[in-house]
Amino acid sequence: MSKIKNMSESIWGEIKTNHPIYTSWLISSFVLCRFKNTNSPIIKSQERVTELVFSHLNEKYNMKYSDANPYKTIQINPKNVTYYTAPSIEVDQDRSKRDLEIGVFTPHHSLGKVVGGEWDKPVNKFSDTLIYKSFINHFRNETAWENTEWFNHYADKIAEGISIKNCSTISQFEKRCSHIDKLYKDIEQNGYRSQKEIKDGTLFGEVVVNIGRDGKLLFNDGRHRLTIAKILELPEIPVQVLVRHPDWQSVRNKINSSNEVENMCLSTSVDLSHPDLTDIL
Repeated sequence: MSKIKNMSESIWGEIKTNHPIYTSWLISSFVLCRFKNTNSPIIKSQERVTELVFSHLNEKYNMKYSDANPYKTIQINPKNVTYYTAPSIEVDQDRSKRDLEIGVFTPHHSLGKVVGGEWDKPVNKFSDTLIYKSFINHFRNETAWENTEWFNHYADKIAEGISIKNCSTISQFEKRCSHIDKLYKDIEQNGYRSQKEIKDGTLFGEVVVNIGRDGKLLFNDGRHRLTIAKILELPEIPVQVLVRHPDWQSVRNKINSSNEVENMCLSTSVDLSHPDLTDIL
């Protein structure tokens, strides 16, 4: 109940700062995200509504809302995500207290938004995170989970009475580690599948990235799957974009309004093969 209450309060807070159309869309999205079948007419309708909403908002406020459908996925090489998003004013404070290192934008604050600031400065390496180093030790060096820093960090939190990922006992956390082992083995043997394939469809549930001012992909959420994809050296995985920096959004805006896309991109040193541009080129 507390999660629902916190989410409701966060969404309600959006009414004071966002366009009413965005707020209405945001609320309906988080209601419909509970549906598991994206082939249902109501979900298909929501996807079309989303396209219209963001097209309208971007036309009116193109430096606050992106033109891109926030539900769309783009295909990226995991090795190209080398940094994670720095903490910002929109960080979910409760979450950042539970998690060790990564301050993230949250969907119920920032889905589909254009956000300025210094959050995209590449200073926080993903490979330096505790989870990445511990997963490397476990899967490559065959270190037992209980001997990794990641496990012991959260074991200490649980001992302090803090619930971690719905785990309030060490036994429950060990089961979660076993689930991660199964996930790793499944991806290794059967390849990487999208959340739509695994869960019979979800609107927003892939690894989440943000896009910085120069087009750099910065990790935001889904660290287990991204880390496993990196360890297995997968060439490509689907991700969804949560937030774009205004400088990058201006590139999309220019392409959308340009009749000479190639000349515009060459003059601004934009890589036409960037995965976030495939939907508008």
